[in-house]
Amino acid sequence: MNYVAYPPILKKMAEYKKAVEEIEIRFSILPYNGEFEDRKYPQDYTGLEKSLLMGAGGLDDVNKDTIDWKTDEKRSSQKGQLCRMGQMYARFYPDGEVYRCCGNGALRSGNLLDGTFKLLEEPLLCECDNCPCWKCMLVDKEDYWVKYWINPGRTNLIGKVE
Repeated sequence: MNYVAYPPILKKMAEYKKAVEEIEIRFSILPYNGEFEDRKYPQDYTGLEKSLLMGAGGLDDVNKDTIDWKTDEKRSSQKGQLCRMGQMYARFYPDGEVYRCCGNGALRSGNLLDGTFKLLEEPLLCECDNCPCWKCMLVDKEDYWVKYWINPGRTNLIGKVE
């Protein structure tokens, strides 16, 4: 389950995380990306908001790395690197639009509702200036990222059963 850490609902996050994890579902915290009360997020989380993010019922490495990556103004760029996003993953929006990943400027992969959605057949170079995903699927870095894209009891993205 992904929980977008929108500033007005941060105070409930630890409670929701605990409830979700009690039924053995991974709870992933996604820092809010947008504007709220004249501040640009995730860069403008206040000290209190960051403490709520980091203190959400004990963070695992996935959540800590996500928060650190998204709230650090010195994010590294993956632009121009060969990436499997769009080949093994796609981002779906409520209107059925599908994009290769969640980065600004990501390649459109079609629409689920009109039947035009299709995964890429091979990895492509990343086109995003600032990749928002520290666990993006860079080619030849599978040992690093594959552990974050698994479903317990199912075959993971490189064919190993977890």
